Amino acid sequence: MADLDTGSNTTILYNDLHIFDTVLQLLTIVDVPDPPLPRSYSTATLLPDGRIVYIGGFTQSASGNNISLHDMRNISVFNTVNYVWSLQTADLANLTTVSGRVDDQSIQDTTYPDYLKLNVTRNPFQFSLLNTHGDKPPQLSFHIATLYNNYMVVAFGKIGSINNNLTVGNASPGIYILDLPSSTWMNIFIPVSYKSAQSAPSAKNYN
Repeated sequence: MADLDTGSNTTILYNDLHIFDTVLQLLTIVDVPDPPLPRSYSTATLLPDGRIVYIGGFTQSASGNNISLHDMRNISVFNTVNYVWSLQTADLANLTTVSGRVDDQSIQDTTYPDYLKLNVTRNPFQFSLLNTHGDKPPQLSFHIATLYNNYMVVAFGKIGSINNNLTVGNASPGIYILDLPSSTWMNIFIPVSYKSAQSAPSAKNYN
């Protein structure tokens, strides 16, 4: 979060850790030792094993200092099981470069390659090329990409790329779903029917 976004003349990034309890509907701030430097515009992805990986974005050494792009190969990891921060590095595998991303220390009009995947079972982690099939979404910036079962859901953001720290294009109205096992963008999505929904009692008329 940056105060500049709220109208202040001073840019201040934060590294507070907020946890939202979806059962109690309660938002709390937790104090965990050795947090990463304050960050803004990074991605935060929850893995099935309970780890959250934070990639890229902008960072700041102290409040009010200039912000700088954070190398996407240095990945902060928070373990939600034991509440421990750690730092993981990532290799680029056979990729000689990645460019055009706000989190790779390069700001350009186009990204290369279009999509990357991160192997978190390796040590160090490893980025590699992700080839997809089907109708791809338009080039987006400031969007979200969330994992849900075997799918990646992409939504929001703006259509266009980043040039000189300015976003171009209109707000993205679409939601795009990538089937991860087949690396295919889906035109039709049929949600899973849960037993709890199927067994829900029907409404009754007591008049």
